Amino acid sequence: MIDPNFSGKNIVFNATEFVALLEKAEAGEMPKGSAILFEELGAAADSRSWHSEDNIRITQIFQTFRPMNLILLNTVPELNLADKRISQLASCLIECRRINYTKKRCAVRIYDPVHYDAKQSKWYKRNVAFSRMSANGYLRNWKFGDVWVRQPSMKLLKDYEITRKNFSTDVITGKTKKLSDGRPEPMARVQLTKERLDEYVSKIVLDKDNFMSSEPGVGITRFNIASVQSAFSEDGIGAHNAKIIKAAVGAKLRDMGYKVLFR
Repeated sequence: MIDPNFSGKNIVFNATEFVALLEKAEAGEMPKGSAILFEELGAAADSRSWHSEDNIRITQIFQTFRPMNLILLNTVPELNLADKRISQLASCLIECRRINYTKKRCAVRIYDPVHYDAKQSKWYKRNVAFSRMSANGYLRNWKFGDVWVRQPSMKLLKDYEITRKNFSTDVITGKTKKLSDGRPEPMARVQLTKERLDEYVSKIVLDKDNFMSSEPGVGITRFNIASVQSAFSEDGIGAHNAKIIKAAVGAKLRDMGYKVLFR
């Protein structure tokens, strides 16, 4: 067994649980060489949701967590179900071939890292090969065949089935965990009425030194839109409303005789 301390606690089904295990490893609670099984990666990093926060975060982690010296195993029914950027980062592909139910063993075949041809929309896999001198003195290339893997312990199977059942229930009910869960909802855009706009314009004009700067002898006032958004961020003023305020302030200052140059 590649990790003799492997248990059901090392099995994850979503990005949140995966990140939690990595944080434990960072804190020294998981020794180097520990194995993590990311089950049903295609559900957490669906190829059709390549732009989602979970997909992007998982891809970034897969590219950078090598120094942690952890063993990561991902499972998917088909390669094209998971984000292809993530699949191409795998060190090898292990494909289940058949099961011997009598001996409780599974035959797997190990392939070199897979390659995706975007032009052909096709995955390519190559057998792991090595060279060895034959009995008659010739150098021959050999390919690895099937490798038989025995069934895990009953305790590990029971722990896995419990976790798996809970995950399946969450998928069916739409309660799967995401990295964005628990974060505050983004502030809704404020309805900028005419009265409220006039109020902001008056505040900025009265305190214009904090929002703009004048060049002596030139008569040009530089208006910084970022300062508007920063000053009224607690009111929910975002970039869109800041632009509206900027235009209104510019018109007001021109009426007052200023020449306004926007940043």
